[in-house]
Amino acid sequence: MKQQKEMFEELKEKTIFEQAQKYAYQYSDQIEKMDVFPSEENLQQLNNFDEPLASVSSSPESILQQLNDIGGPGTIASTGGRYFGFVTGGAIPVSIATKWLADFWDQCGGLHLISPVNAKLETVCEAWLKDLLNLPERCVAGFVSGTSMANFCGLAAARY
Repeated sequence: MKQQKEMFEELKEKTIFEQAQKYAYQYSDQIEKMDVFPSEENLQQLNNFDEPLASVSSSPESILQQLNDIGGPGTIASTGGRYFGFVTGGAIPVSIATKWLADFWDQCGGLHLISPVNAKLETVCEAWLKDLLNLPERCVAGFVSGTSMANFCGLAAARY
């Protein structure tokens, strides 16, 4: 129960979120100047994450600082569509803000019973897709968790 009490205290204090917000804003302020792919030195710095499993948890502040200081420079600067290696780089301000909000909501999508808002938004997106692609009304859409499941579902559907 102590851990849960500490977690709710962190939720009330908001300092951990303010720290993450500060780091996120710093990152977004420098994204245009960053090389798209991290330097060899920044890639080597990622080895600092190699450490033994700790017997005592670290402070949330130090975890965020380590992620920012070591992880941030080791990222692909794909925000804003500057990276064309994969289907990525579509993060725009509204999509980032929406993800933050959805992360706080902490919903498990897929069923109305566990996320009414997710179920409703999927229904709306299905209607938009049918309209956009001029599909018959009888068509249904299935939303999956990511590309691996999309590929799996596509292969299963292709069997028929």
